[in-house]
Amino acid sequence: NSACALYLSLYTTHTLLKKPASLLSLIVGLPFIVVIIGFKHKVRLATLSLQKFHRISIDKKVTVSNIIYEAIFQEGTFLIRDYLFYISSFVGCAIYARHLTGLVNFCILATFMLIFDLILSATFYSAILSMKLEINIIHRSTLIRQTLEEDGVFPTTADIIYNDETAAEPNF
Repeated sequence: NSACALYLSLYTTHTLLKKPASLLSLIVGLPFIVVIIGFKHKVRLATLSLQKFHRISIDKKVTVSNIIYEAIFQEGTFLIRDYLFYISSFVGCAIYARHLTGLVNFCILATFMLIFDLILSATFYSAILSMKLEINIIHRSTLIRQTLEEDGVFPTTADIIYNDETAAEPNF
């Protein structure tokens, strides 16, 4: 996710804006960006999604999209707040240090990287979390079917319960 944001921001700043960042500024600045951004919001989003999934019981029909929506709704305000603060800091630095072209170009790169990372976190990372939750649902349903078959329930009845568990509303 963050690597895609880096590649998109490099393309945007270098090709579209004609503001290339030097290799030295990337070597020095990218670890700084990684430390600032970190992974706390993405880890928190994944944790909230998985906790919500494990808290729901089997008989409730909660779709994966609802789980992801609630997690993004809960963590999204903090994510947007932090990213807007970082973006405004880099824009302010680019305005303040107009005479230092290397710093200005890096600040523009970092700003676009944060913007793309924010967009990709809401779309691409959410899709990955959705796939993880769908895999968990299939795994849980398979375990239920195997347990029912081991307890002596007829395989056709276990298949009906399995199909009922996995049949949910489409996520798209």
